[in-house]
Amino acid sequence: MEDAYTDPLRTELVVVALCKCPDLFPHYLDHLAPSLYPRDSPSWFCLIEFIFHIYRSISKYIVQFTITALTHSLTIEVLAINIANFCVLSPKMIDPIRKALQYDKSSDVKNKAIELMGYLQQLLEIPLTWLSLNQLPSTMNFTSDQLKMKIELFIRERIPHSKWLVHFQKLFKKNLNDPILLVDQVVSSTDQSEPEEVFEEAIKIEDRVNSIEQSLNDLPEEIRKVFKNLEKSVSGDCNNLSADVIDTINELPGIAKSCFKHYSNYPVVYQYLSKFIHFLYNNTSLIVLYKPKIFFKSLLKYVDLPTVLFTNVTLQHQSMDAKIPTILDEHLLKEYLFKFLLEIAFVAPKVVYRHIPVLWLLSAYNATMSSLDQTILTMIYLLEKFSPGSLTQFRYIVWGSSLCKHYQFDIQNNILNHPTLLHEPNVNTLFNVLDDNQLLDSAYNFPLYRRWFTISNSHINDSKIVEINRTHDPCFILHVLYYYLQCFSEDCEKNNSNVIKPAQFLKMFYVKNCLCYAVAGLSSYSKHMRNMARTIIGMYRKLLGLYISGNSTTPNNYDHSERRINLSFKHFPEGQQIAFVLDTLRNSLSHGGGSVLGGGSRKAKSFHISIDSGGRLTKIHANFFIRVLKILSQPENHMFQPIWNCLLAKPAIDLRYVPEFLRLFFSTNNKFTIERQWIVRLCVDSLGDPADYLVMENSLVFKHILCAYSLPSADMGFKFSVLRLLVNATKHSRIVHALIRFHAILLWLSRHATASISSKEQRKLFLCILENIHNALAEKSSNQPIMDIVNLIKDECSVKKESVNLYAIATIPSES
Repeated sequence: MEDAYTDPLRTELVVVALCKCPDLFPHYLDHLAPSLYPRDSPSWFCLIEFIFHIYRSISKYIVQFTITALTHSLTIEVLAINIANFCVLSPKMIDPIRKALQYDKSSDVKNKAIELMGYLQQLLEIPLTWLSLNQLPSTMNFTSDQLKMKIELFIRERIPHSKWLVHFQKLFKKNLNDPILLVDQVVSSTDQSEPEEVFEEAIKIEDRVNSIEQSLNDLPEEIRKVFKNLEKSVSGDCNNLSADVIDTINELPGIAKSCFKHYSNYPVVYQYLSKFIHFLYNNTSLIVLYKPKIFFKSLLKYVDLPTVLFTNVTLQHQSMDAKIPTILDEHLLKEYLFKFLLEIAFVAPKVVYRHIPVLWLLSAYNATMSSLDQTILTMIYLLEKFSPGSLTQFRYIVWGSSLCKHYQFDIQNNILNHPTLLHEPNVNTLFNVLDDNQLLDSAYNFPLYRRWFTISNSHINDSKIVEINRTHDPCFILHVLYYYLQCFSEDCEKNNSNVIKPAQFLKMFYVKNCLCYAVAGLSSYSKHMRNMARTIIGMYRKLLGLYISGNSTTPNNYDHSERRINLSFKHFPEGQQIAFVLDTLRNSLSHGGGSVLGGGSRKAKSFHISIDSGGRLTKIHANFFIRVLKILSQPENHMFQPIWNCLLAKPAIDLRYVPEFLRLFFSTNNKFTIERQWIVRLCVDSLGDPADYLVMENSLVFKHILCAYSLPSADMGFKFSVLRLLVNATKHSRIVHALIRFHAILLWLSRHATASISSKEQRKLFLCILENIHNALAEKSSNQPIMDIVNLIKDECSVKKESVNLYAIATIPSES
């Protein structure tokens, strides 16, 4: 078979394949590299023209490849490699092209190699220009400048000669903001702004409400009438029930049996039955002639609980006129069926937990803040209250889909038998169950107002909206982290010679963001939650101290065990730095915080609940320490040095101010934009309540960022961050009034929101700010004059002014 570069049809096939599968691009070039060693022959020139043709073909898709990489890449390193692969040589091409650049036997070969490097330099301008003109998604933990630095470090390994390295590095120092370079770029789809995502989520919630109402209308007339009559009795006075209602209550077991038999795939059935059970057995004035276990027995008889609650398979044994469940109906069905079981468990826990083992509940639990998981967690805690030790009898707690890796569940039988143990969980099971990215997101968005779990015999919120939330529930996760640390500490005491295992566990506890989540727990408004977080950090700090203290060796006591200790220490170099950060955190939380400690020495005692009775971290300080912990494993990050210098300079962080805001915002470093963007993003992601606003006010955050918005040094990334900060701030009415009174925010908006706005997303952010201000002022009629001004600015901002949209050119899909 002929080579691809000798046949035009095969050439086009290769080009189309590489454009559709860009991940194969560097590997295919590596495949051609052995044939690229310089020689003055027609086949070599044909091959180099083929490579030119490949680079020219993919050049118009570079922006699309960049957007795709932003969507799928998890780290900045992977993202930089994916972007730079299309603008530099592949790894195996470096040596052949280096020799071609130095090939003196033929000037034509040398000129072709020079022409190739010059074209690659032009290709690199495309992603750098796009990064300069566009704002990275808010979910990214890095800025465009940081990404450019990573790309610059990466291409150093792919440049064959130092002379060309200088030419490529000049591109990173140039101000690449010419949108004409991006006109030919092909982008398959436009980006979606954050307000559109919120709107789509609201539509989904509305669909859930409509699904419940539709399922009620699909029930037969007699059952629907019974539900309506009983619902009026539940909301009214239970002492004055009519004879018809009393007869209906007496017939309720038969009605429930009929519903389970013929309409068990209707979520509305369990929603109404759970309300009725709560009404019947929590009113002392009512005399009920039957026990709640009669409902549970009917449920076990006609409903396949293993299939409904613990799998995604639809129900069987339905009547011919029953509706076909959709995915939305199945989610609602599981939600309200668990609520129905919970109401029975409140009244008769022995009946429920005799037939539903705790492992079955854990298998359906995902440890999130969703309404379904909170219902399951309530059932688990009720089981622990009814039968102490039922949950803690398992040395290592496992939940969710990972439970199927350790236990075998019999879903063929309608009876929920106790699962069979297949593989005993161990201390490393925690890191297989938890997703590190989800745990880090949960740490950044920690539910501040989540109360420490208490069992109360009160009816669950009767909202028809099923809340879906991917944030982890601290009431469960903090418990789990504590038990795993406790079990690991006990194992270390029993086997002190096993030093490799502690190093692995301590590092995984840090890498999997478990420590970051515990630090986020210090920002909770629940005192019990903060105490649990302190205990976890104290246990980890104690284990880390024992690990670090065993790493000092002398020639007198150096033996094989010490060699193992030193070897394990090399695998966890961040250990001492983490201990240093935790000590700084403890000092900051001590009585009086950093303002009392001043420049004093560090305390020798470790972070532990028995000696630390400090207060609460604000969200901005919790996120600061979380970001510091993440930076410790990235010494190549530009922010590593300024943040580490900040920690070394003082024994504690003053919790009255934003950490190092003024020094980073007004940085004199050559790469000051990176430091300014980092501290501004910290403020954007951390403004959760008025307490964070007061901390920012002490540091004059709003004063400085509003003034810097119009400065020549303010790039688009900084402006987007300022607008997102104002969006988060204006969600709180008290902060809105403070911004109007102390910062003249309406005057600032009248200047910038009514000017020519080149970005569509920028206009939407301005409109979102104005809408939030309008909603906050609408609470009082006395604010009408100010509302007129807000409406005027809003109308002026909504009008699209004639301006050249320089920053949206890169996102316009090409007709080709």
